[in-house]
Amino acid sequence: MDTTLIDDDEEASLTVATVCEMAATMNETYEKMMRIPKHLYGEYYLHEKAKHDARPVTMEYDEWKMQEWDETFDSLKDKQMQVVAEFLTKRPLRFSRKPSIREVGKVRMDLVQNRLPSGFVYCEDFDEMCARFRKLNSWEGDIMKLDYNRYGKYLLQNFHKMTSEERQAFFDLDVMMELINKDIKKVGPTPDPSQRGGEEEAAINLPQVLATDKAMALWKKAQTAGWVDANYQPTISRTQAALLADAMAERLKIENKWKVFEALWQRKYIRSDYNQALTRKGSLHFLDELKRLFG
Repeated sequence: MDTTLIDDDEEASLTVATVCEMAATMNETYEKMMRIPKHLYGEYYLHEKAKHDARPVTMEYDEWKMQEWDETFDSLKDKQMQVVAEFLTKRPLRFSRKPSIREVGKVRMDLVQNRLPSGFVYCEDFDEMCARFRKLNSWEGDIMKLDYNRYGKYLLQNFHKMTSEERQAFFDLDVMMELINKDIKKVGPTPDPSQRGGEEEAAINLPQVLATDKAMALWKKAQTAGWVDANYQPTISRTQAALLADAMAERLKIENKWKVFEALWQRKYIRSDYNQALTRKGSLHFLDELKRLFG
């Protein structure tokens, strides 16, 4: 109990019975919190976000755009990384579950450092903060999606541990990501210079089974649909990408399909993504799109 919130008169009136009653109320509140449906955490987050003054963040971003003059895909990705890194350096996620060594090992600090200014000051456990952050978000191509249900649960359960400035940092991050994502969608990904020599040159960087004439025709259709970028990397969700890999592998008669696509996309557990996709009703529409486009 924070006794700084209790004046002398109130402290003098406290009794053991009162303290026991307060403890019972706290326990009851905690038990109710454990039964809150996930979607209500998301609604709680959005309710709190609605109170947030987004103007300072919007002004900060507009000022950055003025200095940048013509923002590019890479400059936006650099800005995206810097905003997240500055957020994590404040350690607002320190109350979440401590990640395992395996989870920390998945953090690619080389990729992080490549997009940050030289001399950027990290907190001592920055890689651990990154691992915690990964559990609260997802990616759709280059667009970072905040899981409002998870954010709402974290903020509610740790409300009494955090300062108002720390809680505000979550909403500042959210607003900034919305602004950056909006501009990333406008400019789109910029192909690697080494990929600008046409399909034939680009195909050199693909495994042979994915660089045949038939494969390149499928890649072109997938790119036109917006499912992969110019570097043949998926811009859709992990489950949809797994369905795409399966559809291409089936039509190209590829053996060890998961191994082939995991190497190309530099990701693991695509088979698990595929199995998960088969359990989702939303996958039916995407499967229909695959059949329509690929025939």
